[in-house]
Amino acid sequence: MKSIKVNKGGLLMTCIASLSLIACINEKRKTTKDYFLPQYYSGVVTNKFIDSSQHLYKKVFIKEKYGTKVVLFNGEVGGMFDLIKIGDSISKKEGTNEVRVRRKKLDTVISLRFYETE
Repeated sequence: MKSIKVNKGGLLMTCIASLSLIACINEKRKTTKDYFLPQYYSGVVTNKFIDSSQHLYKKVFIKEKYGTKVVLFNGEVGGMFDLIKIGDSISKKEGTNEVRVRRKKLDTVISLRFYETE
């Protein structure tokens, strides 16, 4: 009778890969809206640019009362990044998609629009 050799390392790797695949299938994918809604900020825009060294992230730096916050506007398709200028005061409350932008002759509330694949 022939004996079958079992490659224990290969069997272990197959089990790990299978469990990882099952975990990925069950995980809810976080959407762009899920990323933006919990954010809150209020302050003055000190800098903004598209970071070519970091996947072309649209970064806006906001000086707040206790430091500077970096907000990424990737996935926002309503033109908010282009509207914001250095020196603007912007604020957003947690749980909403509305951003208030204030500058000399502008005081407006804009609803963020998101690119969604689902």
